[in-house]
Amino acid sequence: LYAHWRANPRQRIDMVTPYFYPGRSFRRALVRAAERGVRVRLLLQGKIDYRIAGLAARVLYDELLAKGVEIHEYIPAYLHAKMAIVDDDWATLGSSNIDPLSLLLNLEANVVVRDPQFTSTLAAEFERAFAASVEIDPKQSRRSVQGALRRGLVAWAAHVYLRIAGATGKY
Repeated sequence: LYAHWRANPRQRIDMVTPYFYPGRSFRRALVRAAERGVRVRLLLQGKIDYRIAGLAARVLYDELLAKGVEIHEYIPAYLHAKMAIVDDDWATLGSSNIDPLSLLLNLEANVVVRDPQFTSTLAAEFERAFAASVEIDPKQSRRSVQGALRRGLVAWAAHVYLRIAGATGKY
């Protein structure tokens, strides 16, 4: 997934995921694409089922919005879809959230489809979901010391959790 995004998407990256707390290199890839003029849209949970996961995602909003990434929150129901489209011929669907737990510890799987017709059909579904969401206004985004402290605290907690989870040697 990430390797394809580094292959210089040209038009768009649309992603739906309920739990969004990617590592720095993943965020950089999204930001670099947005800075090159690629339309990068994230559809994330607006109706939160796990408060800590929601907080983790929201501490990243300021950073991403400031760099041109669009963030939308899906409000009508709990969001559990995991899919992405890059340009007009690449899509992925599966069980992988974009967070350390899913990417490093859980047993997740995605399928990648390289087919313009499939991608077009999936893009139409994306548009329906985006239409039912609320876009986060970048003007409301405020980079602050408090925001930086929150981001640092969440990053530290994620690091500690992953170290503890990996202590058994199982992962």
